[in-house]
Amino acid sequence: MYGRVDLAHIRRSIGLIEPSRSPAFDERVCVRDVVATGLFGTVRLPLHEEIRPEAWKRVEAEMELLGLDELRDNAFTQLSTGEQMRALLARAMVAQAKLLLLDEPTAGLDMGARAACIGVLDRLLNRDSHPTVVIISHHLDELPRSVDQVVLLKHGSVFANGPADEVLTSDTLSRLFDCRVEVFRSNGRYVAGVNDGS
Repeated sequence: MYGRVDLAHIRRSIGLIEPSRSPAFDERVCVRDVVATGLFGTVRLPLHEEIRPEAWKRVEAEMELLGLDELRDNAFTQLSTGEQMRALLARAMVAQAKLLLLDEPTAGLDMGARAACIGVLDRLLNRDSHPTVVIISHHLDELPRSVDQVVLLKHGSVFANGPADEVLTSDTLSRLFDCRVEVFRSNGRYVAGVNDGS
């Protein structure tokens, strides 16, 4: 019935990744175990529940796809922000999330780590079966190449929405930010810069 849902069931199908507020994993837990917590939707592996070999295979496969093989035994808390982001993405994919919410996924990353993170998202979205991904961002250049729908917000209200190529235009973003913005495509990605007239 409408309005009556099992929140625990729905919560397990949503992956939320906020690099600025990472889950509170024990400081000694290794990357492999962090990824495996996605099987349970917890921040610790259950003490009295055995993980089946096929589940460990899923964990290992996601770690390999996201380039975490060599970091498997490292403490999660000792990883760089970009490496933690990849581990959290692997965790969400192990959980088989149907919806993946990424809040400022490249915040605090240097240029190289940012490019690597965006590359991981591109690879994720190129899979035959991938979750719906919603990215909250202030930067066009961190959107995946396959972005198709965009919602622009201004003062808490929807300013514009629709297909990316119709919404991410110089005119629309200039009106959104109240300054002259130039939008162009580079290597399949949207890029924006402010034109100050000088």
